[in-house]
Amino acid sequence: MNSLAQLVSQSKAILKLEPIPILLEENESGIEAAWLRLPKLPLEVGLRGELTKILHLIHGRAADVVRSTIVRDVYIQMNQLERPAGALLISKNGSRWMPDAGLGVWPDRESPKPISEEDFKNLAPGLPMREASFHVMRISAPEESVRLEVIKEMAGTGALLVTLVNEDWVGMERRAISAHLEAGMMADVFRGYPMYFPLLDAHSLTKMGKDDYESCLPGVLMYMREDVTENAVLIISRIPFEKLLPLKDELK
Repeated sequence: MNSLAQLVSQSKAILKLEPIPILLEENESGIEAAWLRLPKLPLEVGLRGELTKILHLIHGRAADVVRSTIVRDVYIQMNQLERPAGALLISKNGSRWMPDAGLGVWPDRESPKPISEEDFKNLAPGLPMREASFHVMRISAPEESVRLEVIKEMAGTGALLVTLVNEDWVGMERRAISAHLEAGMMADVFRGYPMYFPLLDAHSLTKMGKDDYESCLPGVLMYMREDVTENAVLIISRIPFEKLLPLKDELK
């Protein structure tokens, strides 16, 4: 059992670690990935605190490994948001959370297309309409305490996405990510969003080359995204999992 798996096993056994194979040109990049398997997503309210604790401890250990200040960049995946509770929570706290609207982009998938007349004609009875696009909100409040609050409120809902970046990772990198993803938009209606951010899953990691990944997440140390279709949190890390030593005492 590797160190992250040991960390997970201490948290009331609600989580399971499952490594993910990565292409990325035979993974010369050193990037590692795994699913943190949950009983289900959204997670039972009584278990969400355990997931929050795991995410905080991973952040703390990552900071110890790189020996620098690491900050959290927090996003909400609007297509996976609990309704109506999640929307009401954002509305209630909007003035403090300062959410910025943007478009979530799957870099390994076809560019998003608006819903067309053909989509309605071809829709089988009883099946939902396809998702035309995926929207995200970035929590732009400068206070770390506010971002921690959002993580506490959103962890286990299925909508949370968190990246860990060095303190000196600045808006220039974020703008570069947006510019790269916007360049791939074929439909005019999906151009001109204030912000674009990548949505990744296990399939993405088997399709993307190293240059694709670096263009999507330049300098991002860790990417953690809740995925309701997998009932899991995807973790992609530049920090080797073996260096995330067990935090057994802290989990008691």
